[in-house]
Amino acid sequence: MQLFKNTDFDFLGKKWPFIIASLVLTVAGFGSIALKHGLKYGIDFKEGVLMTVKFAYRRRSTRSAPPWRTRGRSRAR
Repeated sequence: MQLFKNTDFDFLGKKWPFIIASLVLTVAGFGSIALKHGLKYGIDFKEGVLMTVKFAYRRRSTRSAPPWRTRGRSRAR
């Protein structure tokens, strides 16, 4: 079974056009970074909703005390 009919392709003969294309894309990338004043390293979320909630009263803690602090005291309050 033959997958490719012509397997004789000159890769090294075509190296300079690909090297030039790679250099052009690299220079364009560095130019884009320079024009935008550097890279933005943070993750920014530009969509969504910011909500501030204020409660009417302060809530009691829902965390229970460790077992060594509750000895001798009633659990009911």
